[in-house]
Amino acid sequence: MSGGLLTGAGTLTVTGQLTWTGGTMAGTGTTIAIGGLRIQNNNNAPGFGLDGARVLENRGFGSVLGYGSGINFNVGSEFGSGRFFNSAGATFTFHPFYDGYSWHVKYQSVDDDGSDALIDNAGTLIKAGTGSIYLYPVLANAGTIDVQGGTLSLQQAMTNAALLRIAPLATLAAGDFTNAADATLAFGLSTDGIGQLAATGTFTAGGTLRFEPLDGFEPGAGSSYGFASFDQLLGSFAQIDTDPPLVNVELQLDASDPQALGVRAVPI
Repeated sequence: MSGGLLTGAGTLTVTGQLTWTGGTMAGTGTTIAIGGLRIQNNNNAPGFGLDGARVLENRGFGSVLGYGSGINFNVGSEFGSGRFFNSAGATFTFHPFYDGYSWHVKYQSVDDDGSDALIDNAGTLIKAGTGSIYLYPVLANAGTIDVQGGTLSLQQAMTNAALLRIAPLATLAAGDFTNAADATLAFGLSTDGIGQLAATGTFTAGGTLRFEPLDGFEPGAGSSYGFASFDQLLGSFAQIDTDPPLVNVELQLDASDPQALGVRAVPI
């Protein structure tokens, strides 16, 4: 699809690769990509839109590439915003080619303000590369989110209900952030440092906090790492673990700062 308007209430299933280089998908129907999904526009035109409660569902391997691939989830006059589903077993990767790429939402009216725009992940969602990308729809996670580099900046509150992994030097930024009771929040740890979670609002802790030393790295006794910042902390983690286990030290939570969390290496 390279332009124009795809609309209707039915389901369009693409068994081969769906390549989307421009245009708008609207109507209350669903577009399902089974054989692969590639979103790319190197020329910044004509742009991308999801509107009218349209669902775009990835069931295979998907990616977004290019400079002009930002999707407007409330682009036109049809009531309701678009929704992107990454299904269980599917993988979708953001490969931004420039800093500031976004999936955004346009305010149309009081009754069509874009607040129902949604990115729903039940598979694996990857943020690759350096730089920042901005997601304005609500991001719901029942699968795996893997922030491998740069910054994944969420413009809405987020609840992690499954696995969120943040690599060393990578950052997940959000307003309010909640780690649910059955969820795991994992931070990569290496000679480069530790992953970062930056919440400008309330961080509600729960579930499992995990540290993942990479490539055999073991921090020295007495070393410490800050990994989360926030305005307010609520709740507590039910479990804190390290995978793989360390040999000479154990990692202990440091909550002495009311607006930050850290971890320190203590000799075993």
